[in-house]
Amino acid sequence: MPLSPIKWFTDGKIKWLSEYGGKIDRGLLEIFNWEGDYLWSREFDPPPNKAGVYIYIHEGTDDFLYVGQTKNIGRRAFNVNHHKLKWIINRLENFPYASYDRSSVYDNIYVYYKEVKSGDFCNSLKRSLIWCECITIGLLKPVFQDDISDIYDFETGTGELRFIDEELDDLDEELDDVDEEDF
Repeated sequence: MPLSPIKWFTDGKIKWLSEYGGKIDRGLLEIFNWEGDYLWSREFDPPPNKAGVYIYIHEGTDDFLYVGQTKNIGRRAFNVNHHKLKWIINRLENFPYASYDRSSVYDNIYVYYKEVKSGDFCNSLKRSLIWCECITIGLLKPVFQDDISDIYDFETGTGELRFIDEELDDLDEELDDVDEEDF
C-alpha cells in the first residue's frame, strides 16, 4: 500500500503530531527519522546521493528557514553555492536585531533531510518529491519560504502543487478529445 505524505513525514508516527500539539521541533523530526547534519560537516563526509526533501534550520534560533526537494540531496542541500542557500545566508547576515557574520551563519545552518523513494507513492518520483515538499512546508511554515519559493502560499494556507492548474487544463483537453463511444 502506498504511503501518504503525512505518513512519510512522520514515518508512520502520526499520533506524535497531536501529542506535541502540532508544534514540530528538531526533536520531533528525529523521532520521525529525519537525518541531519551541519552544513559544514559535508565538506568532510560524502553527502547523501538520494532523492528527498531537505530542511534548513538555524541552529541558534531553531527556526525552520527553508524546505526544498531534489533528486540528489547531497548536490543540492549541501551545496553552499546553491542560489537559495546563498540568499538565506545573505538574509541572515543582514538580519536586523542580530549580529551574524557570514561564518557564524554558515556554521549554524543545520540540514535535515528525508529520502523519497519512487515506489513509496503512486506518482512519479518528481510528483512524489513535490507532494512531500508541500506537506513539509505546510507543517513547518519556514520563515523564508514565502520569500524564495512559489510552492506554498501562506496567506491562503494552501500547499498546492505548482503545476496543478496546467495539469487540469491538459486533462480537460484530453477529455475533450475522447469520444463518448469509447466508454
